[in-house]
Amino acid sequence: MRQAGLWLVVWALAAAGAFGQADSAAGRPAPLRPGDSLAAAVPMVRPARVYNPRTATLRSLAVPGWGQAYVRQYWTIPIIYAGYGTLIGIARWNHVRYRAYRTGWQLLLNRFAKDSTLNKQTTRSAVYGRELTQDQLRYLTSAFRRQRDLTFIGLAALHALQTVEANVTAHLKTFDDSDDISLHLRPGSLTDFGGTPLGLTLVVRFEPRQRSFPAK
Repeated sequence: MRQAGLWLVVWALAAAGAFGQADSAAGRPAPLRPGDSLAAAVPMVRPARVYNPRTATLRSLAVPGWGQAYVRQYWTIPIIYAGYGTLIGIARWNHVRYRAYRTGWQLLLNRFAKDSTLNKQTTRSAVYGRELTQDQLRYLTSAFRRQRDLTFIGLAALHALQTVEANVTAHLKTFDDSDDISLHLRPGSLTDFGGTPLGLTLVVRFEPRQRSFPAK
């Protein structure tokens, strides 16, 4: 009799569990299908595109502006190439004048070597239609060479700057700046051998940034 009562209790519990699962399954909403109107209204959420800072850096080092194109910073590419073009034009302008004044200085030195009676302070050589002395030619040669070399340094600095800009942009586009970042304080404790002092715990919560795209 006791065994029959025990089996009756087990059967009742099993039946109750089965009916509970059926009720929960009946109350569960049906999954959305692509053709449903409700599915079209619900936006699709997918993670944002992640940019690799190392890839952006290597591409900018190889080809100026390639890293900016990788991180989709297209508006900076014309500015970068305008800077390169300007500096290259300045370097060429100084280099042409450096060679012209250096040639005039060398010709004047050759004249002094052939004719020792010439006065080195007053004898002149014509460069770009200007009659210049030895000291003037030496100064102008040195000045245009220095300006050309400084322009080359500017080109190297511009190349480094656009590489750093691509790297920083990749970092900033990967960093989560949405409202999913939370910062709050909560009570905490630090247990040691002398006691349990109370304190505050700083908690920072990050959530992966996501973007919503309307379903088609």
